Amino acid sequence: MKRYFKMGVGFLGNMTGTLYTHLQNPRIRTEATVVAVHVVFQFLLTFISLKVLTSLLGMEAFGEFQLAMTGEGLLTSVLIMPMQNTYLRFFHKAETEWFARSAGAFTLKWYAAITGLVFLLGCLLTLPFSKLFNLAPLTVMAVSVLFVVGRWRQLGTQVLTIRRKRIAAGVQNLGWLATQILFAFIIIRIWNASASAALFGYAIGAMIFAGISMFPLIRWILARQDTQKGDMLKLVLTYGLPTGALLLCQWVQGFADRYILAIQLDKEATGLYIAAFQICGAPYLFIQYFIRSMLLPIAFQRAKDMNNHRQLWSADKILMIGIAIFLLIGIAVLGLYAMFGQQLVILLTTAKFVIPTHVLILLACCRMIQGVLDLVQMFFAVHQRIGALLLYRVLGAIITVPLCWFAISRYGILGAAIGSLVATLACAMLLCFCPNGVLHLVRGVRRKARPSHAS
Repeated sequence: MKRYFKMGVGFLGNMTGTLYTHLQNPRIRTEATVVAVHVVFQFLLTFISLKVLTSLLGMEAFGEFQLAMTGEGLLTSVLIMPMQNTYLRFFHKAETEWFARSAGAFTLKWYAAITGLVFLLGCLLTLPFSKLFNLAPLTVMAVSVLFVVGRWRQLGTQVLTIRRKRIAAGVQNLGWLATQILFAFIIIRIWNASASAALFGYAIGAMIFAGISMFPLIRWILARQDTQKGDMLKLVLTYGLPTGALLLCQWVQGFADRYILAIQLDKEATGLYIAAFQICGAPYLFIQYFIRSMLLPIAFQRAKDMNNHRQLWSADKILMIGIAIFLLIGIAVLGLYAMFGQQLVILLTTAKFVIPTHVLILLACCRMIQGVLDLVQMFFAVHQRIGALLLYRVLGAIITVPLCWFAISRYGILGAAIGSLVATLACAMLLCFCPNGVLHLVRGVRRKARPSHAS
């Protein structure tokens, strides 16, 4: 035990020293400040959105709105993220090897085809699907519109992030968040307190910033001059599709509980649970967002050559710093929920959304571990080991559904929290300690990066 304690202290000491060294770099220091300010304001706007929607919609309509938003996330994971992740992962490689124009053009064509198809189907199927799933008549159409404009907006912002244009990305993201809250409020007040009204309000905000972000990106892509043609289709098939399958499994782990609640209980219970889930998850989500936005572009830049183990080890070290920081802050946040959890729920929603403190603590633990899992996945992306990551995420998804189904049938909302927490813990153990997991990847690269090994 004493040995492991010394190892832990040594690890934290090394990580602190490495972090201090990186912060001496003026560019990294400036970027960290910009991203931190962005995250703070995003944090505040998200809570304002939660307060507005829960106050105006009530539990049932809020539950329907959140289920619709989660379904839109599923469409994104399956249809868009394989292309987006491929484009972002190989963005710097395309620039270096002079096929940036063809890579960007292929991405734009993919987006145009997918968003056009989803919009058409959403308009045609809104009435039959709304009857089938007991939704408001225009909810499916509203989701399809939001999907179309939201995906174009997200692409423009993500490219700014991967190019490390921190201020532009932050301003656009915060402007989008503020605008969608404003339009959701206006349309709900003018039209009615329904999920459809809130979704159309969000879509208007996303539409404005889709134009702001995409026109410069399209001009930038067309200005590139290729000297060779990159095979983006091959990269999508070998890298993008596995990441899409991975995100599908991740979606199951993160959101299956709310759909099972809606099936076994009702939309009111689902709205109650999702509001608590968001309140407990918001600090972890934004700490995770800060770390991921700050470190992943740097890691991708450092690990351009997969055969250079020193580059990989340099990327791994900066990712380990991020995870250590996340855990230290995350544990402190748990104490805050134990002391002030119910007061936070009332402050950020209404008194109708209050649930017991022990459920809030379980949800906070679950959200913290989910944040760790998301950060751990950065190692697999940098090492391009999506196959191993996918295997363990598939196992995690398979575990999640029966666990949540059984626990919810026995304990209701408490069961949803228990089932999600147990499934997330199991997946974390798989990702970190099984063969080809993070521990295996980091140890292997560290050993090969040593000067004696390289010589």
